[in-house]
Amino acid sequence: MDNSTDNEGQDNSLGINSIPTRKYGYLIIYGCLALIGILSIVLSSMYRQMPKKTEVLTKRTTPAIASTYTLMLSPLDSITSDTIGESIRAHIGADSIITKMVVGGTALYKQCSSGAEYGKLISQGLREAQQANLEKQALMFSQFIGIMITDTLPARLYLAGQLGGNSITQVDKRLSSTCRDLKLRSDALGTVRVVSFLRPKDNSINSQFLQYFRDRGFDVEVH
Repeated sequence: MDNSTDNEGQDNSLGINSIPTRKYGYLIIYGCLALIGILSIVLSSMYRQMPKKTEVLTKRTTPAIASTYTLMLSPLDSITSDTIGESIRAHIGADSIITKMVVGGTALYKQCSSGAEYGKLISQGLREAQQANLEKQALMFSQFIGIMITDTLPARLYLAGQLGGNSITQVDKRLSSTCRDLKLRSDALGTVRVVSFLRPKDNSINSQFLQYFRDRGFDVEVH
């Protein structure tokens, strides 16, 4: 009887000691799961606040209500190139989200997704453009406007760089025809405004070029 009692006591003692072990094990498991849950909530909250992805998504889904085209006609020094790039970017301002932005020249052609990219590519394009050659510039201008006239939105045409030569007479026929087509587009679809960043401002051939637009009724803004 004594041995039996001792054995039962030992069995009960072992059973009682094993219960707290399982209880603490469950607490540890539940604690780990709770910690994982808290970390997941914190990380999800952090990533939802990331602005760059949200900005890109907004720019892709917001329909454009206006367009801007920048044509770079010749190379400029780095300081002037950067200044023009920043000036055009600032000119568009917050409207970059609702503006279709196209940049073109001898070095590149691209439609941009943000004002920052637009300003940067204008600076790059002006630094890397080919040297001024009037006949090539007239052809490039004609091709660029050919793309622009298919756009039905109100638009600004930025001109940057400098035309080659001293007189525009040798390309008069091509420029006249191209400006006429652009005017038809402006009247029938969306109004086109010309914004000049041609350098130097008082250069004779640059002034002759801008006069083509004025003679056909375009508003010309000079910076």
